[in-house]
Amino acid sequence: NFIIFKLENDKSNSILTTDLSHEKIMFILGNECCGVRDDLNINGINNLYINTAIQADSLNVGSCSTIACFERFRQLQLRTN
Repeated sequence: NFIIFKLENDKSNSILTTDLSHEKIMFILGNECCGVRDDLNINGINNLYINTAIQADSLNVGSCSTIACFERFRQLQLRTN
């Protein structure tokens, strides 16, 4: 019963406007130059985009995971306060 998000360069689903406060969430991260493997493009997996101040084609995968986990933590804190 996880909500699955894959971090992609698809601006349709911003991390800033997506609810990440569900109880069970899974993040899928791919290669920095190629992204998530094509065989993971299946129904039930939601794209998630990290907004940047500059027009970047890719971000470091470690940075992406840190940003995604921090945003989830931030939303969970807001929900409990």
